[in-house]
Amino acid sequence: MSYKKTFLVIIFFVFFTNLFCQNGETDWWYFGGKAGLHFSDNTVQYDTNSAMNAMISCASISDNKGQLLFYTNGDYVWNKDHLIMENGDTISNQNASYPFNYSYVSVIIPNPANKKQYYIFSIDNCVNNPSTLYYSIIDLTYNNGLGKVISKQNILFNNVVLKLTAVQHTNKQSFWVITHLWNSKNYISFKISKNGIENPVYSNTGDYLGVGQGGNSIGWLSHKGGYLRISPRGDLLVHTIQTNPPGSSIYGRKNVELLDFSCTTGKILFRFSIALFYPTGAEFSSNGNVLYVVAGAIFQMNLASMNDSLIKNSIKQIATTGNTFYSLQLAKNNKIYAGQGSTLFKKSKYVAVINNPDVIGVACNFIDSGKYLGGRNCQEGLPIFIQSYFFKPDFEAIGTCFSDTTQFYVQDSSQVDSLFWIFDDSISGSNNFSNSWI
Repeated sequence: MSYKKTFLVIIFFVFFTNLFCQNGETDWWYFGGKAGLHFSDNTVQYDTNSAMNAMISCASISDNKGQLLFYTNGDYVWNKDHLIMENGDTISNQNASYPFNYSYVSVIIPNPANKKQYYIFSIDNCVNNPSTLYYSIIDLTYNNGLGKVISKQNILFNNVVLKLTAVQHTNKQSFWVITHLWNSKNYISFKISKNGIENPVYSNTGDYLGVGQGGNSIGWLSHKGGYLRISPRGDLLVHTIQTNPPGSSIYGRKNVELLDFSCTTGKILFRFSIALFYPTGAEFSSNGNVLYVVAGAIFQMNLASMNDSLIKNSIKQIATTGNTFYSLQLAKNNKIYAGQGSTLFKKSKYVAVINNPDVIGVACNFIDSGKYLGGRNCQEGLPIFIQSYFFKPDFEAIGTCFSDTTQFYVQDSSQVDSLFWIFDDSISGSNNFSNSWI
């Protein structure tokens, strides 16, 4: 798109795929000991209406206008009135007993074939046995929009680790749900399409996860833990393996992996791994150029160069804290929040926050007591979302000198459905607007 300008663009808008056009799906967060946050415009307010206790596993979903639909800890489902949804008990493992969390991780996915239906995927924390990936189906046409669980306790896959992440497919209609097999090197990606849950895509890459591999073995249930997290644009995947690094007395290994991901095929390709002490949460900044990992403290990696050696050399500690952190989650305001684990003697009433996660170094501005929860307790887990909800494409301008013809374009259009540009130059008439990609 070329247009002769004597000043830079003042205002522009980029509209996302129809599913994400108003970006309200992540407005309501419910987690921890009946804690909640509400993201609206440029504000974040605590919310104390939650009925849910969730140690780690939690997920919530709103419509694209930001109206709460329902939330879950993977065992139970609560509707927008904060009541247990019809048939919303023991949705995964039938041994789940409220208020104790049996599920370890959950994520909610819209049904591409039905806008009123959603899938809940959850993995149980099955002591001394292989963990299982379950799914349930919620239909919001029931009970005047309060919904009903119309299918539950469906086993999708056995023998998995305690990790899930999700992203939109490049066709902008389907989704990928990703986990890893136990006693295996295989990542598995499930495509959620209009045809339902399709057969998994296997990627035999990265390190072995399981028992029986000598010095790299993992024998304790807790070491199934950690996080899988995909970048908002869907091109990179980080995997933290909740065990100790080389040189420690038990189970030494490189335990943070960075991998490439294809939103088209679902295939995953290992890039490199590093060693940190007992890593847990991980998250990408909204532009995908910075990665954060919780490993006692909070560490940062600069991904902008996409050069593996430079990335590994860029790792630095950006924060220490007196609290125990577990999860990290990007929000619609581009900030990253950290779940603070509670102990018998100490319970946190705050979530921590990285205020400027796109910024390298301590200027990213980590705040330990970042957001008060209205007296409710935080826990290790924060809601997991489809990472594409947080994708915000950058735009560039070429030819910005006086009297130049300036071209504007979006750097990454992989998850953008359409564009609408406004140049705040009303005297140019129809040239003040454009739907062109360039």
